[in-house]
Order: sequence, then structure tokens, then C-alpha cells
Amino acid sequence: MADAAGREWPEEGELVICVVRNVKANGAYVDLEEFGEREGFIFIGEVASGWVKNIRAHVREGQRVVCKVTRVREDRGSVDVSLKAVSQERRRVRIQQWKDEQKAMRLVGLLDERIGDEIVGPQIPQFLEIFGSVHATFEAAAVEEDALLDAGFEGDWIPQFHRMAIENIIPPFVEVEAILEFAAGRGDGVEQIREVLQGLEELADPDEEIFVEARYDGAPRYRITIRAPDYPLAESIWTSVKDAVSKAAEDGAHALITRN
Repeated sequence: MADAAGREWPEEGELVICVVRNVKANGAYVDLEEFGEREGFIFIGEVASGWVKNIRAHVREGQRVVCKVTRVREDRGSVDVSLKAVSQERRRVRIQQWKDEQKAMRLVGLLDERIGDEIVGPQIPQFLEIFGSVHATFEAAAVEEDALLDAGFEGDWIPQFHRMAIENIIPPFVEVEAILEFAAGRGDGVEQIREVLQGLEELADPDEEIFVEARYDGAPRYRITIRAPDYPLAESIWTSVKDAVSKAAEDGAHALITRN
């Protein structure tokens, strides 16, 4: 059975979600959940670093673990995997990715139920190709209403997908990008633009996870990036940025900012 991307087998070096099915003296048999419960094997030497006196002190039946694929044996219908090769941090991140993707797949099913037809499900291969995962697709739709349209998707299901994303997915951040065209209106032009850009960056508040970055983008253009935890904060900072640019224009500069 294939995974969501249509792959029959994982790749060597890939981190996979496994469920321990049977623990033996020389290792443990596991099911690779994302590949139709295809069988994998953790040799006892790959269970933990150092000497393993009692394998059951490290793995047990029914336990969900993250393993690294060390060898794919298509001719035998099995995969060799390592438990000790996965750090605690990588395990935590991979488990969270798996949980996020499981949630996203449930949302796709729910959306098709609401629509009354299997319209969204068949889009999954394209979601994976363009956004990397189904959850990342929902995140993109939650952050930007036209994300799917911009990616080339079409259909009446897109507004419903966007609403589902807003209701169920909390994006890691909201990002607003704009282009500032600036030509100084004072004799000390270099100092004037430095003051303006510095003033924009001072709108940031790291304690609130609000960041503002101004980067040179080729004279007389500057790229302004606002990153915030949610829409209201991002829009508030965007308003402050526009006010600061308007004030610079009043000081004789040619200043025009356009949101991307």
C-alpha cells in the first residue's frame, strides 16, 4: 500500500513513524504506519546506544516510535530501521509533523463530506508536490486567502478550503511583505533613509513575536517583511509601517509602499 504521495516504499535515510508489533530477543518487528503498515525490523544493535541487556526495557508492543530507514529490502518485502539513530529532538519534530498531517487528512475527508463529493481528496498529490504536505497546504491557505489560486488550483471548493483552514489550522506566523520605493528629500539622503528603515524595524517586539525586517532590494527599492503570530497584530504593524512611510513623505522624500 502506498503513502499519501503514492510511494510504495520509504527512502533510505528517511524518518518513518512505526508501531512496534512484535518484540523478539534479537530485535523488534514494526509496522510502518505511513506505508500501509509495511513491515520493518529494528535489529537489537539499532535499538539503543551501548549494550542492550533487556530489549523490552527500550521497546514494547503497541509503542509508536520514530525510526530511521537504513535499508529497503523490496525483494523481501521489509525495511531495516534504526531507533537509536533518531535523536529526541528529531523524534519530537517528526511526531508533531505526523500528528499535523493526520489532522489535515481528517479535514480533507470532512471537507469532502460537506461538499458531498470527493473533490478535495484527489488534489492531495498536487498539495504534496507544491506545498510539501497537506498540513502545509492548509497553513498556506490560512495565511493567504489566494494561496491555492496562486498555486494554480481551480474550483468552487477553494473558498470552503480556506474557511476550513482558518477555522482549524493555527499558522506558525502571519507574514506581510511590501516594497518600499524611497528617494530622499533632504541633503543628507543616506541618513534619512537609514532613519526611516531603522524606525520601521523598531516597530518589532520580540517579546510578542513580532518582527519587522527591511532589506535593500535594488535602488530605490527596499523589501519590508512583517512577521507576527496572528492577523490582527500583523495588520496593526502594517498600519504603523504605512504611517511611518507617510510621515517620511511629508518630510520631502518620495516614499511609496506597496503591499505584495
